[in-house]
Amino acid sequence: MPSVAKAWLCALLLWLSACTTLQPNFQNPTMQVTSIALLPSEGMQINFDVGLKVSNPNKMPLNVLGLAYDLQLDGYKVVEGVGNDIPEIPAYGSAEFHITASTNLMQSFKLLSEMLNNPKSVLDYAFNTKLDLGSTWLPALRLQDSGKINLTDKTRSSK
Repeated sequence: MPSVAKAWLCALLLWLSACTTLQPNFQNPTMQVTSIALLPSEGMQINFDVGLKVSNPNKMPLNVLGLAYDLQLDGYKVVEGVGNDIPEIPAYGSAEFHITASTNLMQSFKLLSEMLNNPKSVLDYAFNTKLDLGSTWLPALRLQDSGKINLTDKTRSSK
């Protein structure tokens, strides 16, 4: 019986030590689009090279296995992208990298049709991102940036 108690005690200690790796003050990182460049087309699909910058406001580095994201304009998912060659994001630091994004042709046509039938000067946007940290203790991080894009003022957008 003492060996069973020791086994339970070891299991409890392992569990408690694993809990200490959880960050009670963990803050979601932030992501910015730093550049967009058109890539050679493949058939009807339009691809972009998207530069991203992720900033980590935490005291532990983030090892991102991969990310997936989409950009919605007025509710239409017009751009999608994934990437798996992501550098480590240092503690209290940032990392810049590039991924390839692709247009969702049907959703883009629907948005274009909507805009031709009902012209707008402002579009709502939502940039949704999922960062997979590959950790059993930290779930995938879901980040969102949303706001409005003013189509008549080419110098700025408002949130």
